[in-house]
Amino acid sequence: MNVKDLQKAVANLNWNINFYTFCREILQKDNLTNEQLENDAFCLEKWQEWQKFNKALHLFDDDTLERIITVYETTKA
Repeated sequence: MNVKDLQKAVANLNWNINFYTFCREILQKDNLTNEQLENDAFCLEKWQEWQKFNKALHLFDDDTLERIITVYETTKA
């Protein structure tokens, strides 16, 4: 997956997903009721991190993100 696809996927999911769907589909907590999800510390933490991730990802333009990946790939070898 390239950077643009990642940004598009995150933005699209962020726009269309709510807390309950995020917990059930992304965190695989489909056995919990809404009330249990609302009181689950892990779910609440991951939801907040998801929101932060979406915001942070869009602080950089596509070229900068591509360079970050390129630098990472060249330094891991």
